[in-house]
Parts: sequence; C-alpha cells; structure tokens
Amino acid sequence: MIKVLKTDLANDPEYRDPFVLLSDGNFVIWAFADEFTGHIGDEFQGSKIILEPLVLSGDVKPQTGRRVAVRLLPGASYEYELYGQINEQWKLTFGDFLIDGDQEYYSGLQRGDYVCIHYDRLDIIDVNKFN
Repeated sequence: MIKVLKTDLANDPEYRDPFVLLSDGNFVIWAFADEFTGHIGDEFQGSKIILEPLVLSGDVKPQTGRRVAVRLLPGASYEYELYGQINEQWKLTFGDFLIDGDQEYYSGLQRGDYVCIHYDRLDIIDVNKFN
C-alpha cells in the first residue's frame, strides 16, 4: 500500500500544483501531482505514476543483478534513478510502485529483466479522468 507522506509546492513559479512524497514503507519518491486532491496520510490509489518527460532509450540500462532501489540524484529535487523489474505489461516495478511506460522504452530487453532507469521527474496522472 502506497501512502501520501507530504506535499511540497515547488520553488519554480511555473508549478502551481504540488509535488507529493509517496511511500510504500520501503521506498520513498517525490512525484508531480497535477490537480492533486489527496491529503497527507491518504492511501494512494486509483492513479498511475507515469514518467515525464519521456524516457529516451539511452536512459534505460540493463542490470547484471536483481537490484530494487530508488536513488535521488545528487543536487536534484525530483530526479531519480530507479532500479526494478519490467513486468508482463512492460511497467517498471519496485516495491508496491508501478511506473507506467511503453515497450519501446525497453528496446532490446525482455519482460522480467531488471533495469535501471533515469527519470527527470515522475508525474501522477489520474487515469479515471480519461475514462
């Protein structure tokens, strides 16, 4: 279960919506939350976390091991390297987190492979708004 731990308005005036700190109890990540209506302590559900901007093929690297980790990049507020496994739907998984993406991001890789992906920012998109 993923919970909302904190919200933070970005220092950049272009961002009117908050960044949200999410945790599954093992991993903690910040994500941009366009039109966020949740509250601290809420269970995070009904949405997918998708990446923004789009991942370039050079940003995905295969792992030799089976590392599952989150690394906030030095000097960055919301930029990450995420280590996890590609699931059957071509999504990156680590802990309870599921990061949306496309098979094209994983060119030359297979479902079940462990990878490291560099993200400039993660976004929360409520897929229910588009159904």
